[in-house]
Amino acid sequence: MNRIHFIIACMCSLISARTFEEIQCSKYHYEEQILSKQIRMEIRLENLEEKVDSMKQQDVKPTCDDEWITFKSSCYLFGRVQVEFLEAEKFCQVSDAHLVSIRNQEENDFIKRHVSELSAPKFWIGMYDGEQEGKWKWIDTNQDVKYFNWNPGEPNQGRAANCVAIFDNYDNNWVDEPCTNRQFRPICKK
Repeated sequence: MNRIHFIIACMCSLISARTFEEIQCSKYHYEEQILSKQIRMEIRLENLEEKVDSMKQQDVKPTCDDEWITFKSSCYLFGRVQVEFLEAEKFCQVSDAHLVSIRNQEENDFIKRHVSELSAPKFWIGMYDGEQEGKWKWIDTNQDVKYFNWNPGEPNQGRAANCVAIFDNYDNNWVDEPCTNRQFRPICKK
């Protein structure tokens, strides 16, 4: 008996009979059900993977709180109070955020555009080298900084300046500053 006959026999089998063919039929029927379920699950998985890929490619806009500004998939707050570096980070943490980590030119351009529109000329960003001179890290992740936008000649203050700021005197490029300097406002990101 071939497989088709077994399948037909399964469909038409009598409940009370337990012949060899019916047992074989049950085996094939069970295997076909498993295979069918597996195929359906693989199709669902492919569909889900396509949806995830599609969502990753979209520019997902988060819902930002009042006074926060949306850019790409993050929210930014440009603080109004002048504080030292660690106070700026604490200010951001109150809003479940951190001082901004600027990961690429596009994000840096966004920050520079927005800062230039404000009347406040000086801001902290979340970059420091307090653990090892010249080894710059982001305060939110403690990861090494890979993208830089130093003003020409910066960093130039050595061990005296372990934190990074931007301000209009330097075309809103990055400069190293003493972390205790209270002339800067926080830029928060979440």
